[in-house]
Amino acid sequence: MLWPLAIENIITLILSVAPGLNDLAPLTRFFPYNAGARMLSVRDVTGSLFGEPLTPWAGFIVFAGFAALRMAASFALFQKRDA
Repeated sequence: MLWPLAIENIITLILSVAPGLNDLAPLTRFFPYNAGARMLSVRDVTGSLFGEPLTPWAGFIVFAGFAALRMAASFALFQKRDA
C-alpha cells in the first residue's frame, strides 16, 4: 500500500508543476489516499458533497470505492491463479 501512496504524490507534484497540466490539479482530490485523509478532517459540511475540499463522507465514498475495486481485482486474480 506504500507504493500507491508514493505514485499518488508523484502525480500530484507533476500536475502542480507542469505548466500545461494545471487545469488537472483539482482532480487530485479524488486520489484514494488524499480522499482517505479527508475522512478524518473536521470541517463545516454545509457545502457540496464533492466540493473543494471533499467532505468526510465524500472522502469515505472515494476511498471505499478504491478499496472495493482492489478487493474485487484481488479476488478475481485469486480465482484465476489459485483455484
